[in-house]
Amino acid sequence: MRKIVLFLVLAALTLAVYGLGISKNPIVTLIPFLVLGIYQSIEKRLERKKLQ
Repeated sequence: MRKIVLFLVLAALTLAVYGLGISKNPIVTLIPFLVLGIYQSIEKRLERKKLQ
């Protein structure tokens, strides 16, 4: 369930970036992936804390 919500948020972010026309800058296109990576690392840390 969380994965689906996260995917929709990322899709919306990406569309917003393209819609604004900032996509001419290739670095901005990578931001959603950076956000996803950061989110996943935080989620893994939270899971480890729960297991302890």
